[in-house]
Amino acid sequence: TGQCLSMNGKTVTALMRAFLESYTAALRQRKARWVERATAQGMIRTLLLRVKKRNRKEFLNTRTTLLNGRRRLLLDGKRALALGRGERTMLQEFMAKFAAKQAKPEFFRLEDAARRIAGTGSLGLDRFVLLVAGRGGVNSHFLLDLKYQPGSCVMLHHHLPQPAWASEAERVAVTQHDVQAVPPALLCAVRMDRKSWLMQELRPTTDRLNIDSGRDDLAGLANAFRTLGDVVAWGNLRAAGWRGSAGAEEVIAFGNQRGWAADLLEVARDRAQCTLEQWREFSEQQS
Repeated sequence: TGQCLSMNGKTVTALMRAFLESYTAALRQRKARWVERATAQGMIRTLLLRVKKRNRKEFLNTRTTLLNGRRRLLLDGKRALALGRGERTMLQEFMAKFAAKQAKPEFFRLEDAARRIAGTGSLGLDRFVLLVAGRGGVNSHFLLDLKYQPGSCVMLHHHLPQPAWASEAERVAVTQHDVQAVPPALLCAVRMDRKSWLMQELRPTTDRLNIDSGRDDLAGLANAFRTLGDVVAWGNLRAAGWRGSAGAEEVIAFGNQRGWAADLLEVARDRAQCTLEQWREFSEQQS
């Protein structure tokens, strides 16, 4: 990210240290909190205020178009692509079965679907955006994100005991529920086409922190990174002790230890360089 924003190594290191210092300080406070709009500052406050002002119609207008009085997903080639052969039928059959099991089946009536383009880690994986009836009229529809969950690459490199998850999607959904103060709406694990999928309400890209907008404001960026450090620490504390994970006292003790932060920074630099080399190799093969 630092290279993409034309930041030098010194600036990137300063931001990483701001994150880690805030993370460890939050652990030592021993209390899981969340970011309050009233007390947030800088870029974080701007983001929260923007989200508060957004309404569903405005969001739908950025992702859909009205055709003969009905909403249809906007296939712009950047965020959504046309479905492949057989995918519409697969999604229609899945959503019909899923809806039938819900308290309000009509909410999940499928209006339209498309392939979704989002997230570097999701490129190459099956992912769909679903337009469902929601609460009724064309301005009350909901957008759902349906993402294939193949499993974590971390598990290939360590053998720590894990809970007996029913699926990879369940692992992600349960972990999000444990870690986040308020998990995404409609978050759940589902099965489709004999695969494991995570479904949740689609969140706009505008609901994310725009690091690029603060590249010339190091103090503002550092403040945002400190807040992110707080959020990660609060999530660790909130999930401590669940499903065999380290207890709160162990997590807090970890925050009090010295030395690991410097090691982590070194690993981060090494992995960042590895990623750049892999990207160069990939780019050369595509040219």
